[in-house]
Amino acid sequence: MRAALAIINPEIGFEWIDTKPLTDACPGEFGVSRPGTIAAAKIFPKDADPIIVTSIYAPWELPHSSTNSSWKVGNADASAHRIVSDLSSFIGSVRGHRIIATGDINSLKYYGENGSDYWSQRHSSIFHRMEAIGMPHAGPLVPHGRQASPWPDELPQDSDCVPTYHSTSQTPTTATATR
Repeated sequence: MRAALAIINPEIGFEWIDTKPLTDACPGEFGVSRPGTIAAAKIFPKDADPIIVTSIYAPWELPHSSTNSSWKVGNADASAHRIVSDLSSFIGSVRGHRIIATGDINSLKYYGENGSDYWSQRHSSIFHRMEAIGMPHAGPLVPHGRQASPWPDELPQDSDCVPTYHSTSQTPTTATATR
């Protein structure tokens, strides 16, 4: 998977923002820790100030082999934290930046799978960092998003997350909150 943006309204001006591998980026260029995780453009609405729009994707990673981990499925928080660090280059002042980051960071907002405090803290750390740079989470959340039905086993009953993941053997109505 890769992050991508599509401009579908020819009336709105835009300027693609090139990404470069972090090790190759010069000052003032957009260096990305992991190629393919962020696509960016500057949008020029007719009657508004310009806005940076990004598409983000945090891929799953398995633990390093030195851990001798038995986990069959990895996690995406390290990828998501790299994305937050990369997006920080668009923050040039304490207030007033206009940035939208949309996509999939493969994390549950403030929740851990099956009520796990360990995973809750790992997921929450991503959203706290985003809020710290002035980019709070805006959804989708219940009640404005689709309520899960049936309720995914890994999602706590008090969650306001909108499950979005479904494999080719599922439909959007049977989506789960995580892989």
